[in-house]
Amino acid sequence: MRNTRICFATAEYPPHIGGAARSAQRLVRGLARAGFDVTVFTAPWGDQKTTVLPETDEGIPLRWVSSDLDVARCTIDQEDQVHAFDLFHGFTLQAAFPCLEPAARGARPVVASIRGADGKAFDQWAEKVLRGASWVTSVSSDSLDRAAAAVCDLSGRSSVIPNGVDLDASVAWTPADTNAGVVGTVASFRPKKNIPLLIRAYARLPREIRRRLLLVGDAVDDNKLCPALRQEIEALLDTTGMRAETEITGLVAHDTLGAYHSAMRVFALSSDHEGMPNALLEAAAAGLPIVTTAVDGVKDIFTPGVDALFTPPGDEEAFAEALSRVLIDRDLAIALSIAARATASRLSLAAELDRYASLYRSLIAGQVPAGSEVRRQA
Repeated sequence: MRNTRICFATAEYPPHIGGAARSAQRLVRGLARAGFDVTVFTAPWGDQKTTVLPETDEGIPLRWVSSDLDVARCTIDQEDQVHAFDLFHGFTLQAAFPCLEPAARGARPVVASIRGADGKAFDQWAEKVLRGASWVTSVSSDSLDRAAAAVCDLSGRSSVIPNGVDLDASVAWTPADTNAGVVGTVASFRPKKNIPLLIRAYARLPREIRRRLLLVGDAVDDNKLCPALRQEIEALLDTTGMRAETEITGLVAHDTLGAYHSAMRVFALSSDHEGMPNALLEAAAAGLPIVTTAVDGVKDIFTPGVDALFTPPGDEEAFAEALSRVLIDRDLAIALSIAARATASRLSLAAELDRYASLYRSLIAGQVPAGSEVRRQA
């Protein structure tokens, strides 16, 4: 008997930059190891040429296709005629669109996943996907609610599947003299991350409790470094007088994050909106005390005042107050640390893989998949 064949279309895949690409790779590799026959379709970015991009990932075929959706559809259709896929998975709403027509030819299921920004507003392509997909997953209850309100009823064919995190790869955090007063974050500094809010909130902290702002990452837009955005961040550091207290590391290797986590007393997520950021889950897995804006998938996973302190998006004063509480109160920092690691322990890589694999198998068998295990109660 042949393995189940999956067409996996994704907007980002390494060597793309950022958490969305890593999420796609993590899932694809897990599916392949679980016995699924996966072919990945993704688009190059910027001036990247398909001739210099990898053709496989751990033996998994990578097809670098045009970002033009009609051209991508034709490519997927041609590959389907050779491979006869059993299921199509678009790892963003846009990536799912080129899968609809080939899948319809054999009445095969299409899974469409809302990952982040594609769950804020819905263009004509997204609307077609939401109406035509067999099942819609999201890393955020808010995204599913917005989609249902704006486009169509998703009851009975949607679920929240949270990102997984590798606990074994984490370096356990402890409070120490070396991290006292250090506020940090890890991110690709896209506009939605609202790094300016974090800088201004840090500048509000009393001088006696703050020591350093550690920004692990760099300014990124459209999957490439963005010097203009980096200059805006540095200009704000000058305006607020925080340049001398701030370190911007630039992009770092993922396997070095443990050392940066250990150097922080509090991990800050200041985003205006999110899907479910991998960096936040990795901070929780390390047991870092967390201050975060109350956005999207963060609210599905974390409990305010228990495993993280929540503040309203865009509220600089509230964000500064929450940072101050953690920096001043060692007992609070330790309590948040213990609870954050307990939360992360429920989001294993195996659980994430099992949720997608079970969904695939149910849809291919013509069965109704089990509902979400994570979605918030109203």
